[in-house]
Amino acid sequence: MTFEQSARCSKDVDCSAVGQFIFAQVIYSETVAPERTELLVSNNTLSDAQRAGLEKFIEKNKACRALRLQAFREYELRQVLIEHYERMDALYVALLTQKLTTAQGNAQLKANFELYGAQIKKVINRLREVDEERVG
Repeated sequence: MTFEQSARCSKDVDCSAVGQFIFAQVIYSETVAPERTELLVSNNTLSDAQRAGLEKFIEKNKACRALRLQAFREYELRQVLIEHYERMDALYVALLTQKLTTAQGNAQLKANFELYGAQIKKVINRLREVDEERVG
């Protein structure tokens, strides 16, 4: 499996009818629906239709997650990804059970992705240092 395949899977889900619904009504995305900034400030919890849509979105993303995990061959990178998925699952549960508003969920989503990015960079930098030590 490659990162390109997992990225294509994610893009397909994002562009699907359920993806478009979620990005229009639940999750703010700068790349998919940048005009939906009201999702960042909405104090509403999810409606029944939004919760059903989010459940479908989560289900569709399971295949993409599996592809991405296969693409991450390095153990440390896989662990960072697994921890990210655990944080995302907890966020989704909080949204589905209406413990978070849309704004709170989107703030947590942003924080989750920032942490994930920082952790991936840290591992990659460490792996580069190890490779340079082996070569040098």
